[in-house]
Amino acid sequence: MTDDEFAIKYLGNVSHDATRQRRQIPPPSKRIRNRTESPSPSSFLNNNDYNVSLGQLPGNVDWRKEGAVTRVKNQGIDGVGFGFCWAFSAVAALEGMNKIFTGRLLELSEQNAIDCTPDRGHDGCWSKHMEDAFDYALGNDGLANETDYPFVGKRKECKDYYIYPAGGSVSDYTEVLENDEMALLAAVARQPVSVGITYSRDFIPSFKSYHSGIFNGGLNGDCGIGNNHALAIVGYGTVVPYAPYWIVKNSWVPRWGEEGYVRMARQNG
Repeated sequence: MTDDEFAIKYLGNVSHDATRQRRQIPPPSKRIRNRTESPSPSSFLNNNDYNVSLGQLPGNVDWRKEGAVTRVKNQGIDGVGFGFCWAFSAVAALEGMNKIFTGRLLELSEQNAIDCTPDRGHDGCWSKHMEDAFDYALGNDGLANETDYPFVGKRKECKDYYIYPAGGSVSDYTEVLENDEMALLAAVARQPVSVGITYSRDFIPSFKSYHSGIFNGGLNGDCGIGNNHALAIVGYGTVVPYAPYWIVKNSWVPRWGEEGYVRMARQNG
């Protein structure tokens, strides 16, 4: 599989510049929102909202050890699914929050989000954003359970999920400002967080072949402003002497990376 084929199948974007805008996960400022108002500055978190320093945060956080993370899932089921990373990212965050607030760890339905959020084109691939899933869950008393509404790898007709027991509900959500690491650290210390990353062409071969260790390949310290791939941060830590990293859950089955996870370098853009 070429790097471009890999990007099309497993990432939220392709690497050709000519199609970058068409298949990029839309950034918040360019998305059509389900809510009538546009996002205001108060709807975004920054470090001032938390008013914390690095010394006030736990040195290490791993929500897997707290039982707030479900199994690593597979957005490319049987070679069919592609470009649904946004749904898996959002659902991972919702699953974690549901566990933290209710004490129950439930697998929630990505397919529910894929089918029932507004389609921006391409049958739900690439053109949606994690916030679409959050908006849907906020307005519909949550998402169905995975067992009741399983992932099939493509967009289908929205089922009225009220026939299923709701697996978890959402009362509100907040966005962390881009490139504000302290705010993101504080958020991850409280819960798993849905995130988007921007990658360069050099990123793809190193990321798809990642096996273990702290990953910083292809990022070149440039975070950019768009989102090409969506994941979920479920913790953070530091390797001695000083190599801080994020614990990131992907949606490419457990045989990729560190049992489906990647430790991504912090302070790398």
